[in-house]
Amino acid sequence: METTIAPPKAKKPSKKEVQQKLGNLVTITRKIELLVREPDKKKMNEKYQLLYDMAFQSFQAHNLVVSDQINTFILRNKIKTLPGYETNAKVSEAIKELYQTSPGNQSYREISEKFPALPSQVRTSIANKVTSKWSNDMKEVLKGNKTYSNYRRGGPIPFNVSGKMNFEIINSTDPDGKTTTDYVLPWFRGIDFTLRFGKDRSGNQIIVDRVISGEYKFSDSEIQIADNKIFLLLTTRFPKTKLGLDYDKIAATNLGMNCPIFLTTNTGEAMAIGSKEEFWQVRTQLQARYKRLQEALANARGGHGRTRKLKALEHLRDPVVLGRCVGVEHLDGLVGLSIELVSRFDRHHVA
Repeated sequence: METTIAPPKAKKPSKKEVQQKLGNLVTITRKIELLVREPDKKKMNEKYQLLYDMAFQSFQAHNLVVSDQINTFILRNKIKTLPGYETNAKVSEAIKELYQTSPGNQSYREISEKFPALPSQVRTSIANKVTSKWSNDMKEVLKGNKTYSNYRRGGPIPFNVSGKMNFEIINSTDPDGKTTTDYVLPWFRGIDFTLRFGKDRSGNQIIVDRVISGEYKFSDSEIQIADNKIFLLLTTRFPKTKLGLDYDKIAATNLGMNCPIFLTTNTGEAMAIGSKEEFWQVRTQLQARYKRLQEALANARGGHGRTRKLKALEHLRDPVVLGRCVGVEHLDGLVGLSIELVSRFDRHHVA
């Protein structure tokens, strides 16, 4: 007779272990424009309408969970006045028996009954988001330092990311033989989105590539509808990386006209940052802005002396004055290059 021994259950991580794991991760959120991917115009309009309906129902569901939490809070205080329910554990047990489930699941149940058209991933995310914020704010609410949160119409649609959800790269060829590459997010209710990166100064495409490769984790995110546009508030997590700075490595910078910043290290590395054309363009823009502001301040309201009259000018004056005082007039054109300089220091492990 054969006997099967069940494998031991996996130990549930403690709260401290979860916090340590999350502490070793970096969480970032990026805003990316989305377009509904549908060639048929009629079906596209239907999907847009479905999104607007889901956004409105999401707004209602958020406030429904808030009302549910208020009712649970009042019920908890009433139960505490009864004999034999002095401890929070007994009160929570009584509420669980009354609801036949936990208060968090009760909120999800309320949403499911009133808004069945919302995807389950959206309903779960709304319940978790609102109940978590309620718990975090309750101490300050009871002290009178703040009030409980209400949610306005037009807020984002949160959703949980299941294990199978990820971005896709789709290559297509038009009748002229031109090949285009689209980044696509298959969403719920048959809606697929095409990601529109634009000029992509924030490097969002690189982040999405790393999500696809598995280097970054696709975490719970949100869909935002604003100004007749749709945006993905993409949340990703990735492990922290140490820079590994070399304290024996020294860097020096030289400022010049043809090359704004020239960086050299004591190990023989040399690199140029910026270009002559970029430098002159920024410098000209700043000088023109400074002059326009000077002319506009003639009509500024005074009454409190020179400080108030020239308050707006002080934001632009420091780099210009510094450049003229030290005799390096192009210092006012180096705005924006300091970030790139620090990035080069980190890249080459300069301490």
